[in-house]
Amino acid sequence: MASNCSILYEELLLCSICLGEFNEPVSTPCGHNFCKGCIMKYWNSLVSGPAQCPLCKKNKTCLVCLASYCEIHLESHQNLNKHKLIDPVSNLEDKVCKKHDKMLELYCCTDEECVCLICLNDDHTSHKVVPLERAFKDRKAIFDNLTSELKEMENVMSGSVRKNKDSVQRSRDMSVNDIGQLVQVWRALVAFLQRKQGELVKEIEEKQKESEKQAEDQITLLEQKLSDLKRRRSDIEKKKPLRCRTVETQQEVFILSKTFLKSLKTLISLTFSTHYA
Repeated sequence: MASNCSILYEELLLCSICLGEFNEPVSTPCGHNFCKGCIMKYWNSLVSGPAQCPLCKKNKTCLVCLASYCEIHLESHQNLNKHKLIDPVSNLEDKVCKKHDKMLELYCCTDEECVCLICLNDDHTSHKVVPLERAFKDRKAIFDNLTSELKEMENVMSGSVRKNKDSVQRSRDMSVNDIGQLVQVWRALVAFLQRKQGELVKEIEEKQKESEKQAEDQITLLEQKLSDLKRRRSDIEKKKPLRCRTVETQQEVFILSKTFLKSLKTLISLTFSTHYA
């Protein structure tokens, strides 16, 4: 069992957080001692709520003493009726009048600042003053109304943003649909033009072949007639007499000439009729 001396030694010389000797020792208003680094680290680890002593967990704050105490250290306040106790608060120094070192319990509506009771007889004489709790409620109501209005405006604006987004999305969908239809029409038109192009090319090629065949047939016919014409001319030249010494010979030449001219006219007529047909 630990002796009273050892317990006193631990309380006076050892930090109850790190269990080592004090390094920059500091004391809390409740009377417990800690290393400065240890108590700061402990307070920084708290997620929310007022900073409390890790040993006694303060239960009340005295507005007269301007300190927070646990149940054990509050025993001295049981008979102090003038000492007003409230729930423990953090940053207590911000709630104390810097000029009179008293709790800020009132709110000056004229200067719009928190004041203590002594301030009423000092810098805030004849000013409109209300209890700080009432001022807080009034200000909270104003902020609630403002917040409600801003929320309503936010909802209206959110609705407008949503409508605009929906409109943009509909427009985008319509554009995509129009582009898809345009592409389909364009592809169909291109396919139609390509098909017509093939048909026209085929038709032109067929006409060209037919024209070339007709021309070749005419050329063949003309070449045949030309050969026939040359042959007849050769035959006539072979039968042509050198001299016409007798009447019989002259008559023969005349008959041959007449026959030759008739044949020549017929041949020429056939040639031209065939060429220009």
